[in-house]
Amino acid sequence: MNIKTNKIMEIRLLSGLIASDLEVDGIDTADYPDFCDAAISDAIVLENGEWRQATEKEIDEINEDSDLVYRCVENELY
Repeated sequence: MNIKTNKIMEIRLLSGLIASDLEVDGIDTADYPDFCDAAISDAIVLENGEWRQATEKEIDEINEDSDLVYRCVENELY
């Protein structure tokens, strides 16, 4: 699969793989400043030199970092 990344934000997962193109869902501006329903819904992961869709487990790992999710919300809004 040939997936291209825009590399706006890249993070390293516990597995050592790099995740990028984080997509956020659940942004409700009425919930400002908490955005407690926002979560990463999709991402791509670099593995063996090839980009692939992140697994559900990898998405869950990314969502464990609430500061990262909040930064992604800010990137979406501003």
